[in-house]
Amino acid sequence: MAVALTAAAALGACRGPGGPTESDVRPEEAAAFPGATQLSRSFREEERARGVDGNDLSSEALLARRYRLASPVRTAEVFDWYEGRFDDAGWIRRARNPGFLTFAVLVGDREHRFTVFTATTPTITEYATEYRIGFAGVEPGG
Repeated sequence: MAVALTAAAALGACRGPGGPTESDVRPEEAAAFPGATQLSRSFREEERARGVDGNDLSSEALLARRYRLASPVRTAEVFDWYEGRFDDAGWIRRARNPGFLTFAVLVGDREHRFTVFTATTPTITEYATEYRIGFAGVEPGG
């Protein structure tokens, strides 16, 4: 226990007041591809930290989910479905590559990013999503 406390103090970790909470996550995030069952869900608060050597060890707020599909689905079909939902909600597509699809939107002074992760195969039976809320005042895409 003392080692853990000493390590945290040495790293300078802190959760600042006013950081994003789950209530800051936009409603589009909860969308799951039809027929998908959620396997896991986790939320991590924003954390600011510096290592003993001065390196930035900070982490953004993150909501992560994993899903299983009822039957194999074409990866492109999953990506197309998410594109329709997020385009309609005003998000900007940042990337569509084998294995991931990313959108971003600026909310106040924080960039929100949503990524769908899949295997790099033509069909999939599972996928994951990550919703990140960037640090206040940081340039989008930075």
